[in-house]
Amino acid sequence: MAKETKEEKTAEKSFAISPFRNEDAEGIVDLFHTVYGEHYPIRLFYDSQAIAQANEEGRYYSIVARTMDGRVIGVEHLYRSAPGPSIYEAGVGLVDGGYRNLGVNMELLGYLYDTFIPERKNIEEVFGEAVCNHLFMQKTVEKYRHVETAIEVSLMPAAAYDKEKSAAGRVATLAVFRCYQPKPHRIYLPASYERELRTLYGRLDDLRDIAVSTAKAPGDRRSRAELAIFDFAQVARITVPEVGSDFEEVFYRNREGGHLPESRGYSGLGQSHSALGRRGGRGAAKEGLFFRRGFAALVRRGRVPDAETPLPSLF
Repeated sequence: MAKETKEEKTAEKSFAISPFRNEDAEGIVDLFHTVYGEHYPIRLFYDSQAIAQANEEGRYYSIVARTMDGRVIGVEHLYRSAPGPSIYEAGVGLVDGGYRNLGVNMELLGYLYDTFIPERKNIEEVFGEAVCNHLFMQKTVEKYRHVETAIEVSLMPAAAYDKEKSAAGRVATLAVFRCYQPKPHRIYLPASYERELRTLYGRLDDLRDIAVSTAKAPGDRRSRAELAIFDFAQVARITVPEVGSDFEEVFYRNREGGHLPESRGYSGLGQSHSALGRRGGRGAAKEGLFFRRGFAALVRRGRVPDAETPLPSLF
């Protein structure tokens, strides 16, 4: 077991890094007020009790940098935002302005990626969204052996960066992944996107036995989709765990502001890409495809179709 606390010293300032302690909660809230004012879209970080509870339940893991007198001057997080319970997102990292350029953020990430995560077998895959209004995080995730899979255009609102004046408009993010517990298995690609997907899968740090499927979803199965709306960010996220013959209707009903049906169904994506293409041409299908590929690792640790059944599955 590695040391639970890592201490770093500079000529001027000293700080220590370790997992969350209950007494850190108020300091994390103060740090968010200092860096973002009232404008960070995840409101949990303005509630000390909610932060402590999320850490206790394992929904969030806060990695904290503190001064020698216990003041929180930096934090990085792991949290569940994917359908698979063993997939965690790394993000929501920030450092007090007075401690920048001292290596605090790099030490937080080094401890997170190379010490904290490898010690926890319940974490199989980690992904992140490196913002594109600066290059620091993009260089950092490359150092820590992440693989880029997609770009999310205009994801974050400019208001989140008003205090630091670091963005003139909405900010894109780069979706990156790192596998900690490889699980090779067979997948089935939609034939219309075989070339693009083979290119993407060829770069991953986990092996897949790739086959091509043209099978359609069973006619008696219904799609299941879940809609989450992030008001402040003005972003809607659609998660589609199950695809049936009614995917086209479900997807566009959601897009037009309707309600999503809840039902059990067949897990496959080939027909969904065809439906996107019929409604919006190749560009629309490609948009849906690359959004999914960016997040394929989110559910690829879940149920996998039987290798003898050639049904479309990207995971």
